[in-house]
Amino acid sequence: MIAQIACALGSGNRPILDGPPAEALIEALPAALQVWLERAQRHSRFEAVLTDRKGAELVAFLRQIARREGPIASVFRVDVDTLRRDEAPLDFLLGERSLCINTTAAAAMRA
Repeated sequence: MIAQIACALGSGNRPILDGPPAEALIEALPAALQVWLERAQRHSRFEAVLTDRKGAELVAFLRQIARREGPIASVFRVDVDTLRRDEAPLDFLLGERSLCINTTAAAAMRA
């Protein structure tokens, strides 16, 4: 879970944690660190999910994510070994913003 939290924070996201292990981790952290983490709520919105589950546990988790309402979320398996091999899909955790300046319109307004 620490690896997934590091990926989320490192890519500028706020991790949303769920389940008893997550709750225990949050409670064990100092208050100054807890503010960077969010506890999952019924209507938490997210576009990507990081997990280290394998096998049948992963399949059950994928079904759970697929049943939720809202946009389809991408699920990525990230564990310590993924990070060691530098294979964490951090680019999928970034949002792209574009800025376009219409210089033609700006020039027309000056005329």
